[in-house]
Amino acid sequence: MADPEKYYDHKALNLYFKDTKDCSIDSVWVKSHPKSTATAPLDYVHQVQLDLIALGYLEDQADNKDGYYGRATDWAVKRFQRRAATLIRKNNDTKKMELIKDSDMYTGPEDGILTTACAKEIRKWINRKWVAPLGVYTIEKLSTSGKLRSDAATAWEEIIKLVNAAGGTLSGPYGDTLRPLGKTSKKGTSAYSFHYCGRAVDLQQALANPKGRRYYIQKDSSGSDMYWKLYCVTDKQDGTQGTLYKKSTLTYYDPGDEKERKLPKDTYLINLTDLIQSTSKFVRIHAQNKWDTDPDKQTRSNKLEWWHFQYNVDIQKTFFDELELIGITKKQLMDAGWNTLTQLDHNPG
Repeated sequence: MADPEKYYDHKALNLYFKDTKDCSIDSVWVKSHPKSTATAPLDYVHQVQLDLIALGYLEDQADNKDGYYGRATDWAVKRFQRRAATLIRKNNDTKKMELIKDSDMYTGPEDGILTTACAKEIRKWINRKWVAPLGVYTIEKLSTSGKLRSDAATAWEEIIKLVNAAGGTLSGPYGDTLRPLGKTSKKGTSAYSFHYCGRAVDLQQALANPKGRRYYIQKDSSGSDMYWKLYCVTDKQDGTQGTLYKKSTLTYYDPGDEKERKLPKDTYLINLTDLIQSTSKFVRIHAQNKWDTDPDKQTRSNKLEWWHFQYNVDIQKTFFDELELIGITKKQLMDAGWNTLTQLDHNPG
């Protein structure tokens, strides 16, 4: 029986890349490389590449539609498989995000192999006018300072209202929110930070300084990790806000001289960490390794992370997947310093 004309109608499709000498090549490749022998039916690889370009998973350039199932095509298929297994879709007509039902998600493996099931999923996307979710979230200014992606900004504004109502503050200027593209060289910071994704807020560190102090920082270790519990002095100290902590009943950490001290006087405080995390949308993170033993004091300070809270909803599997959601393309990311597929596929955070 002759092969069907279209790759997605083939009953036992198996297009793959193992290495440069063991991968699928079709008639389009053989036409320009006469000494090669096709390992895929007809022009199937070429057809798949054109569909991946239409969906936004391959760049529209000659070597991405040449009939050779190489690393770029393999990576594009893996990325498609990964996206298809989530609920996020972008409608190519409306340019807006759609959330699908669980039953509509792709359930196949993320292995870069184009089987019949994966081919059918690609065609489903094309028929439903779904494309890679580039820029489905906008970047929004916060009422305090800085910017976050739209859903994170909405969630953070809700938390600000909760904290203000309790008599606390999350005022700016923040140390960092959305970070401009550019691979960081700053000691003690991550090259894959959620700040690049528009998901993280660094609270105003000056609020923990002795002069006019509003924040008290307390060690809150969990196993080998050091977390921080953050308390905020309430606006009113008349008993109508917060909980009374008597003098010396709370031990706090002073990041300035890296010493622990006792609360200097009776003070009404709110547990800011619990309030921020009460919506289950933003969470604290633990201090980085060697936060207290790194020989460089500034690096130790950068590693504390007591100020850092990040949006914890629907975190994507890779750094690039996160950046794509706010409109950053593969080319932009690679031009900015993340210039290998391994770096693009790194876990975010």
